[in-house]
Amino acid sequence: MKFEMLTLCEGAYNYNGHLTIVGTYDNIKALKFPWQSDFVFAMKLFVPKEESGKKKVTIKFLDPEGNAFAGDMNAEVDIPESNTNGHVAYTSELHGVIFKTPGTYSLLIEEDGVKLKEFAFDVIEEERNE
Repeated sequence: MKFEMLTLCEGAYNYNGHLTIVGTYDNIKALKFPWQSDFVFAMKLFVPKEESGKKKVTIKFLDPEGNAFAGDMNAEVDIPESNTNGHVAYTSELHGVIFKTPGTYSLLIEEDGVKLKEFAFDVIEEERNE
């Protein structure tokens, strides 16, 4: 598998591999820290036709120091033999995720323990106009 796309968004829906993504954004804005927020993302992985079999895809949520700040997400994927290339589409919505400090957080995507991609995003303090 190869990493193809990941985005933070307001909503993401997977209809039999067809992704609908609503309201993408680049960073998370917090009014204060710690900040509790919902966290939604959509991801797509490319699967070449030569690849088949059982795979384990893991997504790890890392804080600015590289430590886990939420539980890992694990998905067992059974890729059938095929004469065509394919994709794995994945969406997730997590509620009440706590960001303790501002900084660069990341999602680490692995296949069978091997890093495919580390997707970084910033959690910043929102400027207030008073």
